[in-house]
Amino acid sequence: MVGAIAPSPEVHYLGIASRAARNIARRKGRVILAVIAIGIAMAVMISIPAGLNASQSAMEQLNDRMAVDYAAQAAEIENTSTLIEVGNTGSSFSSQRQGAPGQQSSATVNDTVISTIKAIDGVEAVVPFVSQTEGMPDREDFFGGSPPDSGGMPNGTMNMPDMSSMRDMLSDVVTVLGVSLTEENIANYSVLPTTILEGRNLEASETGAVLLTENLTAYYECGVGDTITIQDTEFTVVGIYENTTTMGNRTVFMSIADAQEIYDMGTNVSYLYVYAEDEDYVSTIASAISLAYEDVSVSTMSDRLEELNNLQEMSEQTLASASSTVEQTENTALQMIIIAVAATGLIILFVMLYTVKERTKEIGVLKTLGFSKGAVIAQFMLEGVMVSAIAGIVGAVIGWLGTSTLASVLLPSSTTSSMGGRMQQVASLSIQPDPAWMLVAFLIVVCLGALGSLYPAWRASRTKPVEALKND
Repeated sequence: MVGAIAPSPEVHYLGIASRAARNIARRKGRVILAVIAIGIAMAVMISIPAGLNASQSAMEQLNDRMAVDYAAQAAEIENTSTLIEVGNTGSSFSSQRQGAPGQQSSATVNDTVISTIKAIDGVEAVVPFVSQTEGMPDREDFFGGSPPDSGGMPNGTMNMPDMSSMRDMLSDVVTVLGVSLTEENIANYSVLPTTILEGRNLEASETGAVLLTENLTAYYECGVGDTITIQDTEFTVVGIYENTTTMGNRTVFMSIADAQEIYDMGTNVSYLYVYAEDEDYVSTIASAISLAYEDVSVSTMSDRLEELNNLQEMSEQTLASASSTVEQTENTALQMIIIAVAATGLIILFVMLYTVKERTKEIGVLKTLGFSKGAVIAQFMLEGVMVSAIAGIVGAVIGWLGTSTLASVLLPSSTTSSMGGRMQQVASLSIQPDPAWMLVAFLIVVCLGALGSLYPAWRASRTKPVEALKND
């Protein structure tokens, strides 16, 4: 402009921040949409690594717990070399009883069988137990139709529930274990748990009292000294013990007399622990029991170790499958993060391109007033960075509050087996975003704001004042 005094170069950069803030405020609707879109993309960048870390951590924890659990079980089995577990698989061994709704009953062993086994040469003691389950779902609900008939074939429409449904249906199942509380059994045989956390253990000849696993205190909403109701009978909680296995046992211990009474079993029991006087007698005693009762199940130490090894192999295979699933999930997660980063950059690019096109006349005025290309570039890049910073804060909030939900929705499920289901369940409870990664994601979004604004800002700086002022 002829006669005008050109401002100094420093003036070109004065007020850039305030103008950028005003320009953002003038276009609230567009900025809000851009902030929400970028914020969601950033939340995805935060949630996916958090979900992966939780799954990996859960798998490592489960692996460690399994190793400890199997070692403890193996040691326990090896310490019971003289123990023979005797159960029933058919009607010739005992009487049968139909359970009430929500209660599972199995064939029982009568007292004449106990007397016969005690008479076998080499038997030191026979310890009876009663085992019943409370809270079992109805068979129709469990199978989603008519349950299998006595022949084991489906009777009508039957659908096996998925692992998630099975966990929900079995979440209220409680095992009631009746124990023979004689002084000899308590002193010489492992009939009661020893890991007491609160209160005390059951005592000899005690009735009307129960001992609970710690995970049942919330279920029954009780503590030591409170009462709980089982089969319409009240029992006093005298102790709470620690559950030392990864299986999550939910067990109530009581006297065998109480269990027989509330389940109307008379003198029958569920299974027997037969103790031999010496290891040399175990094989002979087991064979004698099997010959006397063809439908009996007999398990010695070697049988139990073999079963444990088979279970361990299956668990290891399942864990390896879950590990493979996690690795595949990592590749999927990387692709999602790349997409989220690309989407963030494109959103900023398109928003700033539209902003430059919309404000052509304003750019022309700035250029006419003597603003340099650098000043124009700085203003538009600062706008992009400010929008990205706001979106980053919103994304951090969404990521922090919704990490568990987003991770479970975006990442493939690994609940293809009971172990995978437990791993996923543990992971879902422990998914927490990493603050360090949140900061990295925020910086990435801000950098993308600067990079995404670079081309539109450069394009704006090259706008000629005369052409800009003529633009409609």
